[in-house]
Amino acid sequence: MPGQTDENRLHVLRHAAFTARDVREMERPLLENGVPLMRMASAATAHVVAEMIEDEGVALEESNIVLLAGSGDNGGDGLFAATMLAGNGASVTAVAVGRTLHGEGFAAFVRAGGKVLILDPASEIPGCAAGFSAGEAGERLRAAVELAQHAHVIIDAMTGIGLSGALHGIAGTVASSLGVDGTIPDRTALPAGDSTGEFPLVVAVDVPSGVGVDDGAITGPYIPADVTVTFGALKPCLMLPPAAYACGRVTLVDFSFDIDGHMPFVEAVSGDNAAETVRLPRLADTKYLRGVTGLITGSERYPGAAVLSCKAAAKTNIGMIRYMGPQVCRDMVLAAVPEAVLGKGRVQAWVVGSGVPTGETEDDDFQRETIAKLLTHYALSSDDDPDDDDDLAYDMPPLVVDAGALDLLPDEVPPQVVITPHAGELASLLTARGEDVDASDVQNEPLHWALRTHELTGATVLL
Repeated sequence: MPGQTDENRLHVLRHAAFTARDVREMERPLLENGVPLMRMASAATAHVVAEMIEDEGVALEESNIVLLAGSGDNGGDGLFAATMLAGNGASVTAVAVGRTLHGEGFAAFVRAGGKVLILDPASEIPGCAAGFSAGEAGERLRAAVELAQHAHVIIDAMTGIGLSGALHGIAGTVASSLGVDGTIPDRTALPAGDSTGEFPLVVAVDVPSGVGVDDGAITGPYIPADVTVTFGALKPCLMLPPAAYACGRVTLVDFSFDIDGHMPFVEAVSGDNAAETVRLPRLADTKYLRGVTGLITGSERYPGAAVLSCKAAAKTNIGMIRYMGPQVCRDMVLAAVPEAVLGKGRVQAWVVGSGVPTGETEDDDFQRETIAKLLTHYALSSDDDPDDDDDLAYDMPPLVVDAGALDLLPDEVPPQVVITPHAGELASLLTARGEDVDASDVQNEPLHWALRTHELTGATVLL
């Protein structure tokens, strides 16, 4: 993205997320020039925590804060933030979940009067007793969990963007005790200015511990956050489900990264690029220039799907709707969308399968046979038929395949075929193609399985 103005750069940062590797590359020149990124990150975290405590009507001097600190730089961010909070009167306890702590951050925290609780018997933290028994390790873990549960704020600085795979060991046990173990988040973000009235509140440093940083997956224990303070640029987990729902309200601390040469891994739709996809009517337009959408939707059992899909198409600024379906659906469509045209004809985009059952009864044969014939024109040749001409398939109009038509999808199709399954339907489609997956797997790792489906079918996947 060459030639970014500051305004454009900020717009990208608000609507795009970059992989952990790219973020580290953006950090490197700043660190080489001596920019104190850790101090900037910790100051922003401390400010957010202090504001949250104040918003809850608690004086900082009367607050209890627990820092969950890992061994790396993320733990260092947390320690310096905790140092600032302790220096302003808060009672802060750092729970070390690893064998070491960031040296400078730990020293500053101790000087500020912070308390430290070590959980690993093999720890190598200066001045802290180690080598305790397994029984004492269990007691310390229980004490840490109880301390955190009765805190006003938990600062989660266990892993940051360095984690690959699920949490394990002491950090995983802490997350299981305080957070959630592999379950899809059921809490929403904390709206700006809202007060929960419940403690502890959780502030994640950069990203919540336990979520897949680059893919948004949740495959083990993690700690959902009320607020995530992230640094420099958004990470994919802050935008991708299901992890995005565990991040709470996201505060981005701008480090003035140079994002030229770095392509976003994930982009959110903004009002501007959404508007670019809408073709406004023009003076000389005909219905064909504005576009004709063909729909093979609904069935005798589910006629409402025909009505809903046709009414939706009528609201998209197209020039004409063609509908194909059984008589009961035709009657209902014409009553709801009288401008719809019934039967075959010229079409520039297709929508098929919504409200079409998966062929359990003979009543479904009409719609399924019609869809199956249409889909044959989108089938790409296999490796066994290299002489087949795929140009016709690539020249076919865009096609959305939903619900009862998903099992009719050819082995391989061009990318203008868009499939729109829910988790269970995607799992069934993948299982039919030899993958060992169920709906819960898809819900926990939606990006992984959507990409795998694209690899197997060639279709564009909207999960």
